[in-house]
Amino acid sequence: VARHPYAVVQARSPDRACGFCTGADKTFDQTAALKHRLPWGFARVQWSPWNKTPDFGDVMKVYGVPGQIVFRDGKVLGTIGGRPANAETLARNIADTVDQPVATRPASAPPARPSRR
Repeated sequence: VARHPYAVVQARSPDRACGFCTGADKTFDQTAALKHRLPWGFARVQWSPWNKTPDFGDVMKVYGVPGQIVFRDGKVLGTIGGRPANAETLARNIADTVDQPVATRPASAPPARPSRR
């Protein structure tokens, strides 16, 4: 994350009990392979069992899996929860998060659009 101006980290579990995680890694990989307007770094963090989320301290908070955490210059811009419907949807949600990070949204603005599960 620190080596890339923009980075996306996917938090997921390979545990088969996590039904929402199934296929999320493939869509994430397809998203990483797309052409992006910004220089992205993509990484994945996995653990098992799915319901024992590790503590990442101040780096990032994971509230559910799968989820994608979007970073700029090592700082969290926002998260995209759930299993992405497809690579193009995830890429669009990442771009939306960069264009209007949670910290700069007006209080009345809706939260980042989660992907469909």
